Amino acid sequence: MVMTVLSQDDNKLVLDLRQALGVVPEFYDDDYCLMRWIEGWDNNHDQIIPRIREAAAIISTFPSTDHIDFNSIDDVELNLRRFNKTIEYHTGGLIGLDKNGDLISCVLLGRFHTKSLLKCSRVSEITRNAIWAAILGYTYMKNQEKIQKKKLGFTVIMDLEGYNRDHLFTPGIKVYTNFLSIVQNLFPETTKRVFVTNAPTLFQTAFTFVKPVLSQKTKEKIKILGSDYHSDLFEAVGQENLPTLFGGTKQYVNGHPEYGHLRMGGIMPEDFKYSHLKNPLHMPDEKLTKLVVPARSQREITVNCTKLHQHLQWFFLSNGDITFSIKLGNKLIWPEIKTLTEFVPEYETIECRDVGEYVMVFDNTFSTFFSKEIRYFAQIN
Repeated sequence: MVMTVLSQDDNKLVLDLRQALGVVPEFYDDDYCLMRWIEGWDNNHDQIIPRIREAAAIISTFPSTDHIDFNSIDDVELNLRRFNKTIEYHTGGLIGLDKNGDLISCVLLGRFHTKSLLKCSRVSEITRNAIWAAILGYTYMKNQEKIQKKKLGFTVIMDLEGYNRDHLFTPGIKVYTNFLSIVQNLFPETTKRVFVTNAPTLFQTAFTFVKPVLSQKTKEKIKILGSDYHSDLFEAVGQENLPTLFGGTKQYVNGHPEYGHLRMGGIMPEDFKYSHLKNPLHMPDEKLTKLVVPARSQREITVNCTKLHQHLQWFFLSNGDITFSIKLGNKLIWPEIKTLTEFVPEYETIECRDVGEYVMVFDNTFSTFFSKEIRYFAQIN
């Protein structure tokens, strides 16, 4: 547990939440983390307790961050790039600290091409990339809080230069809003303010898709800047803290001189496009088993691991959105991710670190009317 400096009233709120939780999930076990949950859910323990436990379970499915120093933005961005080869096409990243000590994060939404990504990557891959980036950024912020001895947050610059009708690709919007919702639920009240730059007239249309998944508190923090946005950003975060990409004077020792380690995205190269010939886990139709998941229902497939360090392998196709996860008893092994396989099938192999029955869950409870047909393969190797 990391003790921090809060007001007497806030300390009382945190202490009450600690007592209500009993065991505080390790990832959130410091006062500032708990205070964010209190602020995000208006100190409603009935909302906070199940949500924080669910969030901790999701984070537990990702690699440990114990080996990362988190002394600099370089530590975050370089470790992020090691996670997955497609991460370069998840645009933006951390810029640094603003004049108040808060973190500056950037989303280059106009350069984030979900249509291209979806033809090259699994939806679970795209979603897990986004969650892992958020975990690393949040952990870096926690480290800065220890150094600065105050509660911090994120100043987010959402740049829409290059945003056009290609970005209104319905499957892409679904995937983007899904992982945005997950990240928001994992890290409530982390964002202090959002500046939108280079917003085209199309922005209002795009925002109608994103707006439903944003909390009211987040919506109130969004400010759309005009064509002279540089001066507004300079006043808010300090010109010396911004890269030349945004008119700033920040100097980078590592990374690109104009934007550091920001991921610039763009259209993915043709050789990234999915091909079953390049996927050793691809399964032909004759090896797939059909499973129908009715609306408002879920179905489970159980595979039994009898020896440590065996591997669970799966592959599936669905004729519509389906939420997929894996559990071992009460332990979450693979996070719940709403997937679609219109372009790339879902597949993976993971090491079984415990023996027992691994339960693959296909969840269609969110669908009111439509059943989903799954064709799957699963085995323990």
